[in-house]
Amino acid sequence: MPTIPTFDETRNGSQISFGRAWSDAMLEHVRRLGLRRVAVICTPGRYELAERAQELLADRGVGVLPIACSHTPREIVDETCSRLDGLGADGLVTIGGGSAISLGKATQLSRSRPFVAIPTTYSGFEMTDTFGIREGNQTIFGREDRVRPTVVVYDPSLTLALPRSITACSLFTALAHAVDALYASTTSARLQAMAASAITRLAVNLPRACDEPDNLEVRANVMRGAYQAGTVHGSASTALHHQLARSVAGDLGLPYPDTHTVLLPHVVAFNASIARRATQALGRALGSRDPSASLFDLALIVDAPTRLDRLGLTAERVRETALKVAAARFDNPRRPTAAQLESLLHDTRLGRRPSVDARRWPALSPYRPPHGSLEAALGGRSLERARRVVVLVHGEGNTAERMLMTGARLFETLEEPAFVAVQAEDRSWFPHRFDAPIRDNEQAITSAHDQLDAVFERLGALGFGRHQVVLCGELQGACIVLDYVARRGGRYAGVIALAGALLGPLRSAFHHEGALRGVPVILGGALDDPWVPRSRVEATAEVLDSLGAEAKVLWYHAPRPELDLDVTNAVREMFGKRPRGDRERERDRDRDRDYRGRDR
Repeated sequence: MPTIPTFDETRNGSQISFGRAWSDAMLEHVRRLGLRRVAVICTPGRYELAERAQELLADRGVGVLPIACSHTPREIVDETCSRLDGLGADGLVTIGGGSAISLGKATQLSRSRPFVAIPTTYSGFEMTDTFGIREGNQTIFGREDRVRPTVVVYDPSLTLALPRSITACSLFTALAHAVDALYASTTSARLQAMAASAITRLAVNLPRACDEPDNLEVRANVMRGAYQAGTVHGSASTALHHQLARSVAGDLGLPYPDTHTVLLPHVVAFNASIARRATQALGRALGSRDPSASLFDLALIVDAPTRLDRLGLTAERVRETALKVAAARFDNPRRPTAAQLESLLHDTRLGRRPSVDARRWPALSPYRPPHGSLEAALGGRSLERARRVVVLVHGEGNTAERMLMTGARLFETLEEPAFVAVQAEDRSWFPHRFDAPIRDNEQAITSAHDQLDAVFERLGALGFGRHQVVLCGELQGACIVLDYVARRGGRYAGVIALAGALLGPLRSAFHHEGALRGVPVILGGALDDPWVPRSRVEATAEVLDSLGAEAKVLWYHAPRPELDLDVTNAVREMFGKRPRGDRERERDRDRDRDYRGRDR
C-alpha cells in the first residue's frame, strides 16, 4: 500500500487538509463553517465529479454551476455571481483545476462567501491571493486577501485520471511558482528553503508522474510539492516569469500551463547573470550546474511544449508584448529592456535551448524579415582568442543551439575555433523545396544572405577576414551556404555543405558568377537521401569547380555526417591536420553503433 502523508494546518490564511478523502474533508469543513446552502462550481469536464459532491452535500447543496472556463471571462463571472445570489448560496465549493478555482476567486470580489477549493491539478493557484478576469481582449490581474479559499482540500487520488500532457504542464506551473519566488526580494529565508524543497520534490518526481499515472505515492509527492510552491508564491511578490506569463497568456489568450512551461527555462537563463545566489540555489535543487538547460531538457523528456509559436505567439506580437512588459512594474533582480525581452520571447517562440552560460550576438539585421530579428548563438573559443571562425547554418526544424553541438562534434579533434551559429525564423530558411524556382524562395533567401553579410561585417570589425572563416551548413543550411558563396564569391578558409545542393532548378543552378579560386569545399551526402538526389550534389560540385573552388564529394553511411570518419578526416585536412587512422575508425564505428542504439 502506498504511504500517503495526511495532515491539517493553516497556510496563507487558508485551512489545509492534505491526504484525506476529499469527500470526508469537504463535508467536515462545510459543517464546521455552518454552511446551509452550498453551490458547486466546476468546468463542464468535471461535471460528474461536481454532481458527486452535490449528492454528498445532500440538503446542504443548492446546485452545480458547470460554467468555469479558461481565462475567466467577465461575462462568466457576472453570470456566476448572479446565479449564486439567485440560489441564496451562503458558501461555495470549487472542484477542478485553475479555471474552477479562478472563477471561485473572482466571485469573492463581488460578495465574500466561505470558499472550499478542491484542486484536481497541480498549479497551486489555490494557495495564492492573485486573480485574473478577462475583459475584452485583455486580462485584468490583481491581488487581494479576500479571494483566498477558506479551505483547501488536497486529495492526490483526484489527479490519477490526469492525462500526461496536463500532468506535465501543471507541474511545470507549480515549478514556476517556486522558481519565481526565489527571485522576489520579499521572499524570506524560510520561504526560500521551502521553495527549494518544492523544486526538488517536483523535478525528481515529474517524469515518474507522467510515466506512472496510477502511482498514488508519486502523485501525492508532486501534489505536496505543488502545495509548497503555491504557498511560497502566495507570500512573494511578482517577478519576471509571472509578469511575462500574464502578458503572453492573459492578453493573447494562450493556455496558462503551457505558457508557464515554455517560459520558465528562458527566464531562469535571463536572470542567471544577476541573480547568482538564486541560480545556485535552483541548481542545487535540480542537481544541475545549468538549471535553465535542465528545465528545458526536462520538458523534452516528458513531451511538454517548448515552443510558443505552436501555442499561438506570432512574431508580430512579440514586439508589442516586450514593450508592455518592459514598461510594467514588478520585482525582479534584473530589470529587462524591451530589446532583451524581445530576444527572450523570440527564443521561446522558436524553442531555442537556453543556457545560463549562453553567449549571443544581438539581432544581425533587425529590419530585414523574416530572419533578421533573431540573435546568433556563439560557441567554442571566444572571438578574442580564436584564430579561425566557423559560421554554422542549421537545417530545417533545427536551431542555432543544436547546430553548435553539431559543430563541436565535427571539429572536436581540431584546435577549437570560435563558432557563430545563425538562426532562421520558424526554424526554416526558405518555405519551398530547394529545387523550386528561385523566385518562390527569393525573399527568405535574401534575408538569409543578409544574415551572413552581417556576420562577416561584424567579424571584419573584429579583425577576421573571409580567409579565416569556414562556412558550414546542413540540409537547408547547406543550400543557403552554397547559394551564398556561389553568388557572393570570396576567399574563404573552407565551405562545408552536408546534405544540400545549390538552390533552384538544375538549369538556374548553373548560372553563378562568384569567384571561389582555391576555396576547399566539402560536399557530403547520403546515397539514399530522398530530398537531395545524388545527381544534384554532383552537379553542384561541377558548378563550384567551374567557379574555381576545389570541391570534394563524400558519401557517408553514418546516421549523422559528423559521425562519419571520411567527413571528419576531410575537415581535418581542410585545417591542415593529419587524417585519423584505423584505430580511430574503429572507435567511430563503436560510437556509430551506440548512436543507432539510442536512436531506436
